[in-house]
Amino acid sequence: MSFLLQDATFWTAVSFFLFIILVVWKARGIIASQVNGRIERIKASLKEAENLRKEAKKILTDLSQALENSTEQSNEILQSAKKDAELLIKQSKAKTDEWLKRKEENAIVRIRQEEAQAQQDIHNFVVERSVKISEAILKERIGEISSPLFAKGLEKLSKAKLN
Repeated sequence: MSFLLQDATFWTAVSFFLFIILVVWKARGIIASQVNGRIERIKASLKEAENLRKEAKKILTDLSQALENSTEQSNEILQSAKKDAELLIKQSKAKTDEWLKRKEENAIVRIRQEEAQAQQDIHNFVVERSVKISEAILKERIGEISSPLFAKGLEKLSKAKLN
């Protein structure tokens, strides 16, 4: 073993191992601090990611609730609109029926008036023709009218419209 203590390669190897041990021992703190720093940054990133996930989940829950609420509101609005439309249809139908009833009543009144007028016209025509026929018959039977009073009476009778 004494020859090893005199050999330069032995001392080179020993010094190399000592240098490596010294470097590792000194660098261990630096490497450990960098690894610990990296671990802390990763932990912080994971914590931030977890917080973001929780926040996203909360936002998703809020939006889901808002969607349900808006769906319910839109259904309520739709139902209300349907009820309003049905009410308007009923009101319009009622007004239309009332209008048609009034028009029908007016038409019936006008028809009755026209019938009454036609009956009156026929009555007047019959009376007028009867008077003329009577006058012709009287003239024929009596001959020439001798009395002026009788002539005036016939004249008034032919001019008058008897009811």
